Amino acid sequence: MSRWRELLLGAWCALLVGVLLFPLAHPGPLLLRDMVVLPHPALTPSALGVGDGPARTAPQDGVLALIGMVMDASWAARAVILLAAALAAWAAVGLAERPLTGAAAATVAVWNPFVVERLLQGHWSLVVGVWLLIPMLWVGMRGHPRAQLLCAWGASLTPTGAIFASIALLCMPSRAWVRAASVVCWAPWLVGSLVASSGGGALVPAASVEAFAPRAEGPAGVVGALLGLGGIWNSEAVPASRESAWALAGVVLGVVLLVGLRRCPPGVRVLVALGLGGALLSLVMHAPLGWAVEHLPGAGLLRDSHKLLGLALPGYVMAAARARRADVAGAFIGLALLQVPDAPAALRPLAPPVRSLPVSDIGEGREVLIPGVGSIAEVAGRPVAQPWSKATALVEPGALAVDGRETDRLNPRYGLSVRAWERGDMAELERLGVGVVASASGEVLARTGAAAPARGVGLGALGLWCVLPAAALWPRRWRPTNRRVPARGRPPRGGGAPRGRRGAAG
Repeated sequence: MSRWRELLLGAWCALLVGVLLFPLAHPGPLLLRDMVVLPHPALTPSALGVGDGPARTAPQDGVLALIGMVMDASWAARAVILLAAALAAWAAVGLAERPLTGAAAATVAVWNPFVVERLLQGHWSLVVGVWLLIPMLWVGMRGHPRAQLLCAWGASLTPTGAIFASIALLCMPSRAWVRAASVVCWAPWLVGSLVASSGGGALVPAASVEAFAPRAEGPAGVVGALLGLGGIWNSEAVPASRESAWALAGVVLGVVLLVGLRRCPPGVRVLVALGLGGALLSLVMHAPLGWAVEHLPGAGLLRDSHKLLGLALPGYVMAAARARRADVAGAFIGLALLQVPDAPAALRPLAPPVRSLPVSDIGEGREVLIPGVGSIAEVAGRPVAQPWSKATALVEPGALAVDGRETDRLNPRYGLSVRAWERGDMAELERLGVGVVASASGEVLARTGAAAPARGVGLGALGLWCVLPAAALWPRRWRPTNRRVPARGRPPRGGGAPRGRRGAAG
């Protein structure tokens, strides 16, 4: 590939990433639905995955809390998102043999409904994990296991990404030790899930599976939306164009890419079958999935079955990269852009609505009860996950409903604590572990003698996760290269017996 073509490809990839993620350039905390990244979040039990609720944000929140001790964690999150997008586009180009197919693969990787809808829902770390599956595939095909492990480690920033990385490694060229290390990346959320399961009843009801089921988008229907990597359960996180005929472009693109999978390795085809097939099966398997999420530790990750489409993205990208004709590659670019033509406008809410939030660690390590606070707050007119839960060790309410369906049950400890506060029973509050009672504005109303909650198990799991990259960066075992080892039975050059056999010869 000539130099100018490489520059054009690089410029195209930079344009895709820049236009899509430009709103992140605005300063302020990241606040959009489930995405709440404060400048200096607290290292709470929930951030470590060992709080009252499911460990859905481990190790993400723990890592952000550690970063927030030395710098603004929201800018670190922005850097991670941009880096993952750039790596996905770069790897997509690397999978192609010609410039135009490289541009097509990069467009499919970056500009698709899955990425746009998940970012609008605030699942930035899930998008990062899915994007990193593409360079993980590319470096695996080129025989770079250390780089592959780094990609898997980065994907494990969220529990779903960790599982996706381990599944993908089974379906693509990889070493056994890389696969084993990817499972160790599960430690933060797996430990948290086991701790939560041993401490009381599940907080995830079976009915939540129906609330998070994929939905139809415009004339494409639910199956067509899934073929185009769309169909997220929250209609408010869907670009306006997806509710019109533009969604049909995604159906056409998905069908053509599925046909093109015949030119991809079998493992990649298996990944697409798992992702797309799993999302489709969830439409008719509500009962088994409901039982699993309510009774099996960690199975709550499966209730949002639309996220399974992330497994199909590497296969879609490789199918685009393997296009044999220039006109077909050009059609891929056009269809990919047309399926979400308003993506840049739709992602404008990624820009922070405020420069700062009046939340801080008012508990100073001890658990804080804020009576009447909900799991969802409103900031500048938009719904976001409760910011207090990121700023301090909050006794979280836990209760959440989507479209009238209960998706998360009330945290029993929160209910008991509120009732104890209402009757003025400070001894009961202390027994429940509540150290501070505060108002919704952050004003401290009362203190108890309760100590700070234990975080040792969570810190240990997070520490293990943080040192895992050492397995990829550790220098290779030294092997001497300045001495020739003669072949067995053949004397070294210059005649004479081979070294080490003189005694036997004499």
